[in-house]
Amino acid sequence: MVDYIDDTDFDAKVLKSDTINVVLFRATWAGSSNFAYLDLERAEKSFPQTAKAFYLDMDYSVKVPQTYSVNIYPTFLVFQNGKEVFRYPSWPAPIDILGWISDLKD
Repeated sequence: MVDYIDDTDFDAKVLKSDTINVVLFRATWAGSSNFAYLDLERAEKSFPQTAKAFYLDMDYSVKVPQTYSVNIYPTFLVFQNGKEVFRYPSWPAPIDILGWISDLKD
């Protein structure tokens, strides 16, 4: 399940986690963000136990997108050990999302 996060719990769930975290920054009014969310849901079903998926709605959270200079919807950020390790400012295929995780756990 792709979990919702916002400015209030981003640090606890993403930055202080020991898993690989894929975060989708989306805006529900942007059609490609909605398709990217569906693809993240599909990809997440094949995630190893060492990875989690989250989405952040940019209409309700301002601090985190500003902190990470996210201004394109959708944008994917991948975090490992509390640090951003990969950025994809577009809508990837589910296989690409799985590839990011595979590259990090190897």
